[in-house]
Amino acid sequence: MAMSPAQQEDLRLSCTEYWKEAFNEGPHTSFTMIELMRSLSRISYTDLLQKRKLKLLHGVTNLDRSPYDMAWAYRTGRCTSFAIKVARRLENDHPEQFCFRYYDLGAHRIARCDITGIVIDSESVTGARYLTENEGWDLTPENGSRGRLKYVASPRGHSKFQEKSGDARRNKLKTVSINPISPRKALEICLRQAAERISLVCAFRSIEYTVDSPAGWVTRFHSTIKWRITHRRIELTPYFYRPQEIFSITFGRGDLATNRNCIRNFVAFVRARGIEEQWKADGIDEINKDLWKAAVKVWGYPTWTQEILPPEQIPGSVR
Repeated sequence: MAMSPAQQEDLRLSCTEYWKEAFNEGPHTSFTMIELMRSLSRISYTDLLQKRKLKLLHGVTNLDRSPYDMAWAYRTGRCTSFAIKVARRLENDHPEQFCFRYYDLGAHRIARCDITGIVIDSESVTGARYLTENEGWDLTPENGSRGRLKYVASPRGHSKFQEKSGDARRNKLKTVSINPISPRKALEICLRQAAERISLVCAFRSIEYTVDSPAGWVTRFHSTIKWRITHRRIELTPYFYRPQEIFSITFGRGDLATNRNCIRNFVAFVRARGIEEQWKADGIDEINKDLWKAAVKVWGYPTWTQEILPPEQIPGSVR
């Protein structure tokens, strides 16, 4: 029996509570993904900092655990682990109501329920949403692609994404999964993308409740911590939406005293921004300590500076 609009909205709001829980409990990060592949590839932190990409990619094909059992699929991760986490919780709690399939939209993964049409997307600003047959989906540069897809029904009952009106060719749309993919395949794609760039980023986020929003809440991204390995430095961004304002920890220019100063300032940054709990989620802080020790060994002691980056040097999306 079809649901009434009121019932549909009640279901969406119920799913949104699961979405908000996942958004709040851990940061958007690739730290634990890179650590997983480093461990599976059996390379050291010093090897990692010297960009042993081929060895790191070996870890992607060496997965020996269920995608649901990956440690980083619980409190931390990127878009894929977020989608799997929320979808799996809904399926476990309401097995007769939800059956999710996963899609790769270039550099972004989502989950959609075949039964209800509910979509779990970490980039949403409204929580869970509906995606109906023949509805369009815009891809943006922020998630690695540009163009427009249309979600269409399949004669065999498995809906899929379809390139729309030549937009993909005109805008050089990156590869997408026209058909659903398995959770394991979604994770492998996400891991491979992280390994190819050896991207180590942590963006801290939360749900903020406010009367100024029609929903009563809004998503907030706060500070970011990013290792830029090719630049031999860590960049700390106090304000997510002012990425040009950073503190930098650059290795190879200092001594023991400047290293101690950098450590003090780093700890003070985490405390001042109120991100201690998420920074410790799934041991991210310990991974960072090990990376720091390796960086000193490979590159030398760091120095601390405050900078205003020119537009051409501002890093791209955390995704």
